[in-house]
Amino acid sequence: MDVPDLKKQLRRDIEAKRSSLSMDERSLKSKAICDAAVESVLLPQFRHWLHRREETDLPPALFTYIPFRAEVDVTPILRWCWVYGIQVVAPRVVPDGRQMTLHLLHSLKQLEAGAYGIREPKPDIPEWTDLSRLELMLVPGLAFDAEMGRLGYGGGYYDRFMHKCMEQSSREPFKLALAYEVQVVPRVPMDDHDFRVDAIVTETRVLHKKL
Repeated sequence: MDVPDLKKQLRRDIEAKRSSLSMDERSLKSKAICDAAVESVLLPQFRHWLHRREETDLPPALFTYIPFRAEVDVTPILRWCWVYGIQVVAPRVVPDGRQMTLHLLHSLKQLEAGAYGIREPKPDIPEWTDLSRLELMLVPGLAFDAEMGRLGYGGGYYDRFMHKCMEQSSREPFKLALAYEVQVVPRVPMDDHDFRVDAIVTETRVLHKKL
């Protein structure tokens, strides 16, 4: 099979495995994943803000997806960020052109069902445009591998967003994938335009990009 067909097959397989986890299993695993992510990735990534911030410092920002269906529930990480003064931004989907706009979140109450039924910031929340302050990004996906390969949902929204980051700030945020262990596979089929993540956290291990 060629790469597009391999991707389609893998999406079906992993979606079925992820959906087979019970709600209780997903809840327990999500908590373990978020706890491990805070300890192993967020604390080191935001250490400069947590320990050396001054009144004049602009807070760093974390980009988050809003969990949908059987995805890892990232809510504990958002609450952790709010407690420590780290800004949280979430995307609204612009179906025309398959783009995303970012909006600053102060509460989950600012969300409503949007494109594809996924919760997103309400339309009256101003757009957040300072991509240079994005330090960490929670990246959704269906499958990942130990080489930091990622299989998304096929819309290309995040690939285009990575390109936008490079255009506007000449850098990408640290890309963190939170996934159940059943989503980690031996090899993810990749195209040239696909990006890799910097770390993957599951309920049993933390994988980092090899330097």
